[in-house]
Amino acid sequence: MNLDEIRRQIDSTDSDIIELLAKRAGLVSAAGKLKTHEKGVRDPKRVEQVIEKVKTKASAAGLQPKIAEEIYRTIIGCFVREEIREFAERVNSALGNHADFHKYHALGNDYIVIDPQKTRIDLSPETIRLICHRNFGIGSDGILYGPIFENNAIGLRIFNPDGSEAEKSGNGIRIFSRYLVDAGYVRANRFELVTKGGSVGVEVLDAKAGLITVDMGTVTFQSDRIPMTGAVREVVDEQLELDGAIYRVTCVSIGNPHCVIPVQAPSPELARTLGPLVENHPMFLNRINLQLLEVIDRNNIRIEIWERGAGYTLASGSSSCAAASAAFRLGLVDGNVDVHMPGGIISIKISADGHVHMTGPVEGIAAGAFLHDMRSLIHASEEQDSRFRER
Repeated sequence: MNLDEIRRQIDSTDSDIIELLAKRAGLVSAAGKLKTHEKGVRDPKRVEQVIEKVKTKASAAGLQPKIAEEIYRTIIGCFVREEIREFAERVNSALGNHADFHKYHALGNDYIVIDPQKTRIDLSPETIRLICHRNFGIGSDGILYGPIFENNAIGLRIFNPDGSEAEKSGNGIRIFSRYLVDAGYVRANRFELVTKGGSVGVEVLDAKAGLITVDMGTVTFQSDRIPMTGAVREVVDEQLELDGAIYRVTCVSIGNPHCVIPVQAPSPELARTLGPLVENHPMFLNRINLQLLEVIDRNNIRIEIWERGAGYTLASGSSSCAAASAAFRLGLVDGNVDVHMPGGIISIKISADGHVHMTGPVEGIAAGAFLHDMRSLIHASEEQDSRFRER
């Protein structure tokens, strides 16, 4: 048998494989339509059962089981991604126009996504405060408004629960990225988002978009970029007086402003005490986020957080980036840092030039509709805000 004949047989075998893959895809899709929960789509126990069967059959057929396992894990991964996409489409179709909002959390930092393609709403400060209120509204640490399609880019606006607009939010970006995947807006594992604080790169690391990495850009310690009063300088290990006590602070911008204070024992109580003082200190021209920092070792830190416009927070992506970057700049940690917060852990990777990548999980909570009473309150707040703007 010559080389040309061998190649013809390979081509013929490839055709058979493609037909079998197409048949398998159809069966997987049919099975997916019978599943009522997203966990049933992934089903790691079933995956391992299939892999063991494949390895046994490969050995009997004279194929190395390791090769068969690697091929099948890739095939199953591809089918699972497609099945999850179809599942999300079915969920969104079932919700239809009734889904005025979707709610997710990232380590307890919860956001409401309002999609302007599906829900028409004027997000006035009063409306934002109402929706985010945990007693009178849906309740959240903020609102993610998007996708906003402009100049072939996907835009996102981020609002704090006090009605103000944030430049950037690490957890918010990851949550919104998960929503884009769930809603079928993106299918690629890598894409870009545009925020008020600049463009960010996103990479979805697993099939259900539960683990996401964000390229947060390069931090700066320059006072005019934060911005702060006084001479233009790097704000690293400076003194700041708060309520009669002197603290050492390092201030960072990663698209939004942060003040990092190393302390021996960060606590929620201390964050709630110092948070409002730091956030509203006249030195910080646009207010600022606070992180109380404790260095555990060269690769682990612990922080407590007070967010500008939101208050005490269980977790924050941009705060994790800022605290890790400040510790790195002070020579207290290496470039790979796990940031421990009350809500969980975010992994930060810092390059020598200060470029930061953040990796953390996202979980879905709910999708729902504003009922009549809530719609009336939203409409009333929109009218009130409109009358105010006309004066």
